[in-house]
Amino acid sequence: MRGTILSLVLLFTISSYAQFKKVDAYAVSNGTTISTGDAFELGQGSGQNDTYLYISVKPDITAHTVYPMRKGLEGRKFKVELIRELKNPIGEFRGATIIFKNGKTRYLIDIENAIRTKEVILP
Repeated sequence: MRGTILSLVLLFTISSYAQFKKVDAYAVSNGTTISTGDAFELGQGSGQNDTYLYISVKPDITAHTVYPMRKGLEGRKFKVELIRELKNPIGEFRGATIIFKNGKTRYLIDIENAIRTKEVILP
């Protein structure tokens, strides 16, 4: 039973990565280009109580549930660790995701929506 569950989690993780391709730079719809290693600033969350709607803890094999990033990091600067561009649109989601670290935790950003709502501020 445990082996079956682990196999299903691995299969889900692998299939979700197949929808994205790793890129070194991404042209955001507002005309800005963001590259691996670039710095960005966190703005205020756009959800209720200033929670982040488009920035979440990156799911992995041990924690495959998506949790929104906690508030209180407004104004802090981070570096882009990885950019993954979506090969084909999925529902409302188009564009790319950006991955960055805060301590040991990796976060995932829906970059188009995060910029639009000012959760992420580019220089």
